[in-house]
Amino acid sequence: MSKKGFTLLELLVASAIFLVAALTLAYLLKVGMASVQNTFRLNQAVYALQAQAEEIRSRSFEAVAELNGGSFASGKGKISVIPAVTDLLKVELELEWAPGKVPLKITTLRSRY
Repeated sequence: MSKKGFTLLELLVASAIFLVAALTLAYLLKVGMASVQNTFRLNQAVYALQAQAEEIRSRSFEAVAELNGGSFASGKGKISVIPAVTDLLKVELELEWAPGKVPLKITTLRSRY
């Protein structure tokens, strides 16, 4: 007795294996796209922080002191300016870059000299 073709059981097993592989690939694609989107938002946040830090760097010492309590990046970022010692300011920039994620922070010192 010679066999020609596949049995129904063999087709079901092959279909199940293909289905599992396809679902795994779809899940990995979804996770990858979410990762790319988060990375894009993180890069935008880093660029916004860097731009704000450069803008603060270009200001005079007195103008930097007046920025305390200010915001940037459409209100998502906060600026804190704290006098450390005479002629030295501690500048903190904090940016909420994504809901549920830890905000990004940059802290630097600004001297009058």
